[in-house]
Amino acid sequence: MAGDEEYELVPHKIVSELKKEVQDLKQNPLGSSTSGHDLQGSMNSLAHSINDLVTLFKDATDQMRMEEKDSQVLSKRMEPMLDKLDTIIDQNHKIAKGILAVADMLHEHLRHKPKVEPAPQRIAPPPLRQPMRQPFPEFGLVQESAPTMNPPMTAPPFTMDFGTPGGPVPPATARQIPPAPAPPRTL
Repeated sequence: MAGDEEYELVPHKIVSELKKEVQDLKQNPLGSSTSGHDLQGSMNSLAHSINDLVTLFKDATDQMRMEEKDSQVLSKRMEPMLDKLDTIIDQNHKIAKGILAVADMLHEHLRHKPKVEPAPQRIAPPPLRQPMRQPFPEFGLVQESAPTMNPPMTAPPFTMDFGTPGGPVPPATARQIPPAPAPPRTL
C-alpha cells in the first residue's frame, strides 16, 4: 500500500449530509444563525451603499467635466472683454497722470502770479415793499394795504477777501458737500 494511513468506512448518509453542509457554508459562510443573517444583511447593505457612492462619484466627475468645458468656453468669450478692460485701465492711468501734470502746472503758475486785491463792494439796500395785491378779488379775503417804506439801512462795506476774519464764507468744495441720501426702496 501507498501509506499506512488509517481510514474508516463512513455511511453514505453521513457523507451526503456533510456535502450538503459544505455546500451551505459555501453559499452562506456565516451559517444560518441569527447573527449570521444580521451580518449578511449588513454586508449586503454596505455593498449597496458603496455602489451608490461609486455612482455618485461618476456623476460628479461627468458634471465637473461639463463645467470645465463651460468655463473654457466662457473664458474664451471673456478674453476680448478683459483685453478691453486692460486697455481702459491703461488709458485711465495716462489720463490721471495728465490731470496731475496740469494741476501742478496751474499751481506753479498761480504761485508766481501777483495777487490782485479785489475792490470792496457795497451792499445795495433792499427794495421798497410793494403793496399786497389780492390774488382772488372775487372772494374778498385779502385787504389791500398801503405801501410801507422800510427805513434805509446803512451796512458797512465788506470785501470779498476770503482770507480776512469775519469775511464771507468760501464756496463749498466737493469734499464738504454731504452725500445725497439713498433713494427709498420699493417692493
